[in-house]
Amino acid sequence: MIVQKGFIYPVILFITSATFVFYYFHQPIASYTKAPLMDGNQYLKIYDYLAGKSQHYEVAFPFHSRIAIPWLASLLPVAIPVTAFQIVNLIFSLLSVCILIYYWQKITIRPYLMGWGIFWLLFHWTGLIRLNAYDPITVDVPLYFFQTLFLLLLYNRNWMHLWWLAPLATIQKESFPALLIVLGMYGLLYNRSTHSKTFPIPIIAGSLVISLILKYVIGQVFPPSTQGNSVITILYFIKQSLIDPFRIIRWLTGVWIAFGSILWLALWQWGKDGNWYSIQQAIQQRKYSLPLFRDIHTDLLFLFSVTYLGLSLLAGGDFTRIVFLGFPFIMTYLFILLKNTNLKILVVILLLSLPLMHLHLIIPDQGLDWEQFAEWYPEFAPSSTVWFMFGYDMLIALSSWILRKFQVFQQK
Repeated sequence: MIVQKGFIYPVILFITSATFVFYYFHQPIASYTKAPLMDGNQYLKIYDYLAGKSQHYEVAFPFHSRIAIPWLASLLPVAIPVTAFQIVNLIFSLLSVCILIYYWQKITIRPYLMGWGIFWLLFHWTGLIRLNAYDPITVDVPLYFFQTLFLLLLYNRNWMHLWWLAPLATIQKESFPALLIVLGMYGLLYNRSTHSKTFPIPIIAGSLVISLILKYVIGQVFPPSTQGNSVITILYFIKQSLIDPFRIIRWLTGVWIAFGSILWLALWQWGKDGNWYSIQQAIQQRKYSLPLFRDIHTDLLFLFSVTYLGLSLLAGGDFTRIVFLGFPFIMTYLFILLKNTNLKILVVILLLSLPLMHLHLIIPDQGLDWEQFAEWYPEFAPSSTVWFMFGYDMLIALSSWILRKFQVFQQK
């Protein structure tokens, strides 16, 4: 097979490079100066300071500690900051798709699912290439690489590498410690329930402590120009969700837009596998034996996916972008659930997801036309647009349930 011979890597590198170049020429860059609230304006300040172009570090919370990528960009011998970030984005885009393919091969994801996953990652408007062609001054792109590498290390149980990966990923973006906390909690429960030492808790805890210390030190060396607190941010968005329940509808629609209608196929399969019953029985009998889903790595994928769903709702206002950053966890977990799904049903649902990608359009410039830009994002769109999106989502959910329930396209 082509995958076994390793030819897939030159092919995927070519496709990724070609996609990057295509959108480099066809997707206009955002007007940063006309959209002062864009994150890129803060990263540009970090870049200017580290490149010696500014004498004052005036970067707002929580962007002030995300120094890794602006620092890398500042090292490049180019005069234009946007170009420097684009080079970094291209390098990490190539690294991300290669390690993702390698990881999916390692855990035996079916080739046609891998193909769909890469297509979705490269061509979705809030994915690896298109969004960052529009908004290139970003620190998000390397997150796909670090998170997939994290999964690969966990799968291979290369625990010692957490000592360097965790701190490095944390200064790239501060969400990484949340994954370590989830990993540590799961490891404690698993070790206790199985009376084993499968998870090296001292290494996990140590890498978390080092990451938090490094984050604190960087915060002291590069203090924010505005006050902020991650806990306060989470409490604020909890309050907003309680005050405005329609925000939950917006969030659900954003999750669906980010990953498509295979979410519904996966959810029906998740229920069919008896997971609701297993959880109900565990709660009733007060037996919290793990793994709940019969496989350690699948457990962790599920928990990391739930973590990202929570972060997308409670860690910021643009939850469609945030939840897509959990692609290595969420999409991989969906693929595991769908490994035995009828291919014809899967194709139908995937085709119904294509309109979500806006393949024929360019991302509108939020600095020049906010109303048109907002139409793409359920978190910003008018309620009528959100209800239309949500209605289409429910229609596909019903269709996917009917296709499975009545075994349409049943294989003979």
